Amino acid sequence: MLLWNWLMPEIFGLRSLTYWQAWGLLALSTILFKGFGSGGGGGHSDRKRKKHLRRYIREGGTANGNA
Repeated sequence: MLLWNWLMPEIFGLRSLTYWQAWGLLALSTILFKGFGSGGGGGHSDRKRKKHLRRYIREGGTANGNA
């Protein structure tokens, strides 16, 4: 909140945030950038995604039958 209130009004002409607005912005950005079911960092889903990507690259872009 302090960083927002220090930078954003001066740079972009935005309003200052209240305490609860800052919490809401934090919650929203967590949902958008981290996802709902990541479970503390999303290590499992990241490993699964990387494994799928490696298989995709190794098979020349044809993993799961997609060309």
